[in-house]
Amino acid sequence: MPLRGLLDEDCGLPGSPPDEPLGGVPLFSAPSRIAPAGVAAVRADLWDAAADAPAAWAVLEVSASGEPTYRGVADALGRVVVLLPYPEPPWHGSSPPPGSRSLSDQTWDLDVAARYAPALASPPFPDPASAEPPDLCAVLTQPAGTLLDGDSPGSVLAPQTLEFGRELVLRTGDLPVLHVLPA
Repeated sequence: MPLRGLLDEDCGLPGSPPDEPLGGVPLFSAPSRIAPAGVAAVRADLWDAAADAPAAWAVLEVSASGEPTYRGVADALGRVVVLLPYPEPPWHGSSPPPGSRSLSDQTWDLDVAARYAPALASPPFPDPASAEPPDLCAVLTQPAGTLLDGDSPGSVLAPQTLEFGRELVLRTGDLPVLHVLPA
């Protein structure tokens, strides 16, 4: 970038991952990125149910109980991936205690939320077809949208189950996309 000195883009939100040093520019994985070994991936094709269009620039937030929140930013087509470390298994030693499940059988409930309000963005988001990137702070500070479990607006997405070694792909019912309603 043509800039003298250090760039400090602070939008007032914690980083993703949360231990990212304060200051600097947050980086988000491209939706096509393959998760490195030992890292969980949560993927979605976010679809704006109100506009019947991809939810470009929506922010997907994922967290396990008591764990930090991890974020991903959707591309112009609404595709997003959130990479996060697997939560700790219920044991902390080198092997599971008697009667425990093996690591490959572990599951965790994840809370999933979205920040999505393109009409409220300041400055306004560019047209996704233009290939112009949006303002980073405008994207990250969008108010909460609503993720839908079914086609009716009253069916909010429940916590999702992450299985060790398997990517979690979020969907609305049997659809190939995850519906989101803007704030």
